[in-house]
Amino acid sequence: MLGWYDFNNSGTTRFGARWVNGEFIPFTTPAMYIGEANVSTPDGSVILGRNAGPKLEAWYWTQEKGIQLLGRLGAINVSSANAVSDDGQVISGFGGSVAQFPGDVAGHRAFLWTPELGFVNFDNFLRAQGTAFDGWLINSTNSITPDGTKFVGSGYVPHLKGLAGWIIDIQTVNICHAPPGNPTNTKTITVPFRGDMGDHLKHGDTIAFCTQ
Repeated sequence: MLGWYDFNNSGTTRFGARWVNGEFIPFTTPAMYIGEANVSTPDGSVILGRNAGPKLEAWYWTQEKGIQLLGRLGAINVSSANAVSDDGQVISGFGGSVAQFPGDVAGHRAFLWTPELGFVNFDNFLRAQGTAFDGWLINSTNSITPDGTKFVGSGYVPHLKGLAGWIIDIQTVNICHAPPGNPTNTKTITVPFRGDMGDHLKHGDTIAFCTQ
């Protein structure tokens, strides 16, 4: 089990925790504040949460590495990891504030994280590789399929002046590929999102269409 606890004098502050075989184990230590835990992989080996560390970043935990800070969108307000693939290698959630994203009633943007990609604005990632939204703003990811290729969440639709649900299926990604040994001979290629994308990013390719 996982979740959060607080104290009578803690106000709105929530502290992440897990319960293992009936034992209560807090994530917060004297060295670092860790906000509430949101979700885990089915086997419990990866746990995700929100508002950790001095910058209140989204976070994940494993037994081997402990707490790892993922990042945040903007300098203020919440950053929350909400969804994870079964292998723990694709994570998404939301972050930001109305002050950062004016004109948006939710005031958030979804983020995407993989080990090779790092922590990025999900909107920017999708638009860079050619995905069209017809005016949508991708506010938050709420769930990911076990294989880490389909995402479900909410978004703000300006012409409807409100929030609506969405599903995004990312089987492939468009990448600007620079061949090793000939980095100026770039070309746009399409590769699988899982596995191949990470390999290309490791040697310097970027999520984008190549431009001359």
